[in-house]
Amino acid sequence: MTKKLVLIIALVLAVPAEAENLAQLRPNVEYTFTFTRGANNNFSTAVIFFAVSGSGVTVLDTQFLLGTDLNPDFINLSLGKRVNALIIQVSPTRDGSANPGTFTITVTNTVTQATVVNTTQYTDDHQLVFQVIP
Repeated sequence: MTKKLVLIIALVLAVPAEAENLAQLRPNVEYTFTFTRGANNNFSTAVIFFAVSGSGVTVLDTQFLLGTDLNPDFINLSLGKRVNALIIQVSPTRDGSANPGTFTITVTNTVTQATVVNTTQYTDDHQLVFQVIP
């Protein structure tokens, strides 16, 4: 892992976050995570995907969702058989007056297009937790 990535992870995890258990996911199924940046969040949003298993926590993916040109952003992800939980740390920017940024997330099964998590809006930093069941 590069020094820059370690620093980014440390900074994101050091920020107090709200945690919410959203849904159950299945291993070896591809999901599309749709993030839309909202009020006070025009610059960027940091998103880190963590897999929790019996052997510890692994960083699966890191993303910086930039600007409004690519809004919303779509991130596809499939989880392995040994993953017990998925944790997504989302940290939106703040505006010039330090008002916390907002974002929404929607999760769908990429193949069937079935909605797993309806569009939900959040303000400020959040940890989104998904249980992975066989």
